Amino acid sequence: MTFIYDLINLEFVLLVFLFVLIYLRLDLLRSTIILLHLVTIFLLNDVLFHPSYMPDQFRYLAATQHFRNTFELASIGRIENLSGALFALIPLPFINSVQSIAMINFVLYLSVFVFLRKKKVSNNAVDFFFLLYPSLMLYTSLALRETLVLFFMMISLYTIIVKDRTVVGLIIAVPLAFLKIQNFLMILLALSIFKVLSGRLNLRKLIIIALIPMAYMYLQDLRISYFTLGQYFSLEKMEMYRNYMYYENTGDYRLGYEPIGGWANLPFISVKSLFYFLLRPLPWQATNILQLVQSLENLFMVALLVLVNLKKTYSKSVKRKRLFLNIFLLVSMTVYGLMVFNYGAAARYRFVLLAVYFVFNFYLLGYDKLLYRNTVLRVRNNMGALSVGAASL
Repeated sequence: MTFIYDLINLEFVLLVFLFVLIYLRLDLLRSTIILLHLVTIFLLNDVLFHPSYMPDQFRYLAATQHFRNTFELASIGRIENLSGALFALIPLPFINSVQSIAMINFVLYLSVFVFLRKKKVSNNAVDFFFLLYPSLMLYTSLALRETLVLFFMMISLYTIIVKDRTVVGLIIAVPLAFLKIQNFLMILLALSIFKVLSGRLNLRKLIIIALIPMAYMYLQDLRISYFTLGQYFSLEKMEMYRNYMYYENTGDYRLGYEPIGGWANLPFISVKSLFYFLLRPLPWQATNILQLVQSLENLFMVALLVLVNLKKTYSKSVKRKRLFLNIFLLVSMTVYGLMVFNYGAAARYRFVLLAVYFVFNFYLLGYDKLLYRNTVLRVRNNMGALSVGAASL
């Protein structure tokens, strides 16, 4: 019966796919890639690997089924409950397997693509990166919450970066505070750093910079749940979580673990962790074919990151927006690099951040190029008009 239910679900998703093709008037190449993405769903779980390889898929399935059947949150976990409730709202006919959740994720992925196209955040580089990025195709074809995170991050950062509406963008990003709070906090931190670094350093900025440590010192004894504010945002607390996550990955608190060792050592560890997060697993660290493919992808993405940042831009507005993107990437990669040691978890967290970063960077580069061409053309037309006027005199 599961096969029949999934077949009905597939028919529903194919209808959505055909509607998108007609609505966007997609060409054959883009349409074929999207169709291959749909096929990928049925080549992963129970074919290339057993669903238990990523066991949290079953928790999202159970939470979605419970909410669809009862319209109540399950007693599984806060993140799984919210994710399940959001999945259940997608009108897929049946929720009976991990492939069902994967098909919901395909619909969400397709929705993001439609959003980018209709909002004109689209050119060949944006479209083909979004359609061909291997990790994006992999993790949005599984029964995981990462596609929901991608959905809210893409729309919120579009509002912040493209539309320059920071407050509205942060409101749209609020679900991230429940789905993946670290991503929400990293957007806030990146915005704060960007506001300080962009533009001239004036008295107002200096006052704000001075008030932040003063406010922290005053409020550090404020109790939040079981800990004070100072305990939450302390080096000791960070070290505790790093040690725990290292133990969760290796089963040993000491073997190979590199402690931060103090505030003076934090910048060095942070830079080192940033590159580790971008590159691991390296080819010789891969223990299976999936990790080997991911390691090669990591090398390609780092090369692409360098090439994108070597591209010259002319518009001041575009330069500011690209500065924010780079701050956001540095903040997110550093935070995750410090805290995440598992290769699989790193790949899952990394692909969303890189997808957002490159989509908006490719869009901004294309937009800047268009502005430059229009400016050059306008100058040439004005020069031509002046020449004609001078000749007539």
